[in-house]
Amino acid sequence: MTIYTGATASPWSRPLPGLLLLGLLGSSGCVLTEERSCERDGKRYEVGEHFASDCNTCTCMEGGEIACTLKGCIDADAGRDGGADPKRDGGPDGGQPQCEFEGKLYVAGEAMPMDDACHRGCGCSSSGEIVCTAIECRETCDFEGTTYDRGDRFHDALRCNTCRCTAAGGENVVACTARACDPAGACTIGDTKIADGNSIVCADGCNTCLCNDGSWSSTDAACAPPPKVEPCGDRLRDRVDFEVMYRSADALAVEIDRVGCLNEAEPPFTLCWNERFEESAPVQTWLHLVGAGTQGCSSLEGGQQKVFDLTPLREAYERAYQSQHGTVEVHTQAVGEKSIRYEF
Repeated sequence: MTIYTGATASPWSRPLPGLLLLGLLGSSGCVLTEERSCERDGKRYEVGEHFASDCNTCTCMEGGEIACTLKGCIDADAGRDGGADPKRDGGPDGGQPQCEFEGKLYVAGEAMPMDDACHRGCGCSSSGEIVCTAIECRETCDFEGTTYDRGDRFHDALRCNTCRCTAAGGENVVACTARACDPAGACTIGDTKIADGNSIVCADGCNTCLCNDGSWSSTDAACAPPPKVEPCGDRLRDRVDFEVMYRSADALAVEIDRVGCLNEAEPPFTLCWNERFEESAPVQTWLHLVGAGTQGCSSLEGGQQKVFDLTPLREAYERAYQSQHGTVEVHTQAVGEKSIRYEF
């Protein structure tokens, strides 16, 4: 297995152990407010101001977030009854304060085995709190010019190796199978090159095309026409993950990634669009892959290859712009957020 270290960090950080971040975050993790103060229990605090919350200490952060330590608070009545707190009073022998992590106690000053993409250099403090070196938490990997989320599965440029963005050795990395890929023997299908010896679904949607030293060979089954792109309507709640393989003329080939849970053993997948063009140069639209539904379903494996017919987009363009020739920038919402230039 070949490991590639991701080059780009996500612009946000996860809360470190011992901190609880409260605030309004967008889907990308970016703070959606410009507030320079925080509010807790009806009181307002300036950025950088510290205040008490039960037995914990809180700090007002940039953007209106509040960061608090997460010490276990001892009930006042329990304290009067002589109850002991190892974080406050030390361990069983009355020694140094202790911290608990994953069921194990650590004494003050002891390093803790917490070393991943979001936590580094953690240890138990003299106050019984877990403290870590503040580092940027990365949730993405960069590979061959495309950014992938952690957990995404995808292929290299020649679709020769299968890769995944994953966490390893304290950071996010791209892990790929290690097949030798010879660009000299690659074959071209639509806008994509396929490595010698690899196969892919043909543009007709049912035959298999094999690259053999720069030339294609294929099976010769009779095929029904590929399904056409349809309006999405209210089906976006049933979206599934997919990867764009190639576009050839009006055919768009995709590989279904993490299917998860769908109604049927062989669900009817549909590629749908939002039925509008956003004005730009060229105009833009969005595609989504949806399944049959997610209620009362069973898990399915990914890796299925499907071909869809894009002609409804072309026909809609011809009606809207009174031209048989045009270009549409198609955003796929696929793994890696790949867009396609659809020219006709």
